Amino acid sequence: MLEIFPLKSLILLVGSRDEAPNELLAGHVSLRLLTPTKITSLTLKLKILVSEHATFPPNDKKSTKILNSTILLQPQNSSLLTLPPGNHSFPFEFQLTGDLAETVSNRFVSVKYVLVAELKRPGWRRQSRANKEILVSRLHVPNEMDQLAMVILCNRWPSYMEYQLMIDTKVIRLGQIVPVKFTWWPFIRKIQIRSVEFTIVERTIHARGELDRWLPIKSHMMLDPPMEANKLAHIKVPSGSQIHPDMSNHHITIQHRLEMNVTFEANQKWNSILLKCNIILIPNNEEASEDLPSYSQALLAPNVS
Repeated sequence: MLEIFPLKSLILLVGSRDEAPNELLAGHVSLRLLTPTKITSLTLKLKILVSEHATFPPNDKKSTKILNSTILLQPQNSSLLTLPPGNHSFPFEFQLTGDLAETVSNRFVSVKYVLVAELKRPGWRRQSRANKEILVSRLHVPNEMDQLAMVILCNRWPSYMEYQLMIDTKVIRLGQIVPVKFTWWPFIRKIQIRSVEFTIVERTIHARGELDRWLPIKSHMMLDPPMEANKLAHIKVPSGSQIHPDMSNHHITIQHRLEMNVTFEANQKWNSILLKCNIILIPNNEEASEDLPSYSQALLAPNVS
């Protein structure tokens, strides 16, 4: 059995493509043998797979490039090497440059990074392969103005009220719980909030066009009493495969905005207002922490051969 165990399955590049330092991708390749086995070679490659999606799938433009490669095992004095039965572990280290494109998959383009281990043995078609996908994300360091800036939106519903939306910052991490304060000043007495809904809109910009994707998000806001002027909501920003962080590279640009839809009742009339503000979504640092090995993985990592 041939398997790849990277120390981290997510590589976080910090800074822009021109500023980000190199990052280390390390781990080991495990080989479990039940009988003595003759080996021709064991290699490991890191590949980037890019697919530019066309309107019709057969016309997709696909490319594969080898970014890093290493020979983990190769006989020196003879063409074959016999390994005894048991578990064998081969460590590896790859230096990844800071200008890599982020992992992404949508209707326009797909960028994927894959580790490929290949074990060659003598004989016809005596090859074994193992693949392991690596995610590459980028933490853009926001400028000081973006980090300190609060989001404040003010407007009015003529003859009924003025209102204001306030968020402490426009720079938000994926998976973060964000407080949103909504304040309104009614011009009449009988006006009540009936519902509040939040949505994140993910805009993808590509050479072939633009695409908006609406992602309803979970929120909690106390609507009672409905005439209370100050409302505080807590929204949970999606994470994982549901959403991408902000990015901009030679393949694609992804941006985000937050929308808040508030429905009111006044004088037996219903009306709704839609508030929009641009936000900057950045990766969650915790997702880039070292992955803990499973019990079976730990058993497959004995002495280095």
